[in-house]
Amino acid sequence: MKLTLLLAFLFLLCSTQWATAQTKLAFVAGVERYEKSGLTNLEFAEDDARQVQAELTKLGFKVRPVIGDEASLKNLNSAIDGFIASTKQLNKSDIVIVYFSGHGVQKLTERKNAEGNTIEVEEPFFCPKDALKNDVTTLLSLNTILKR
Repeated sequence: MKLTLLLAFLFLLCSTQWATAQTKLAFVAGVERYEKSGLTNLEFAEDDARQVQAELTKLGFKVRPVIGDEASLKNLNSAIDGFIASTKQLNKSDIVIVYFSGHGVQKLTERKNAEGNTIEVEEPFFCPKDALKNDVTTLLSLNTILKR
C-alpha cells in the first residue's frame, strides 16, 4: 500500500515533466537476503523493487534492475557505473530515478574538509547482499554515487 501511494504521489508530482521527457531512466536495487552476519533478512524488499521496476516500466522508463542474488557490492558498483555512463548525454528535461530497497546504515567516516583537515562525517550506505554491517568497505556509499 505504501509503495502504491509513493508511486502515485511521484506520478502526480512529476506527471507534466514525465509526459514531456524524451528520456526516462531508472536504477532499481533490492536486497532482502544477506549472506553475512550483522544484518537481519527482510521480507518484502525485493518484491518492492520488482514492483517499482514494473510501474516505472509502464510509465516508459528504461529500468536497470539489480535485485536479489545479483545485488553484491561488486555487481552494484558495476551496474551503477554503467547506469551513470548512460546518463551523461541527458538534458534538463530528462528524468533519472534511483531506488534502493533493503537495509541502509549511517556510519562515521573520515573525510578531508575544504581546509584539508580530516574530519568525521556521518555517511549513508546501502547494504548489498554480501555486506558486513560494521565494515564500510563492504557497503555501497550513497555519497560516492552522487559524486560519480
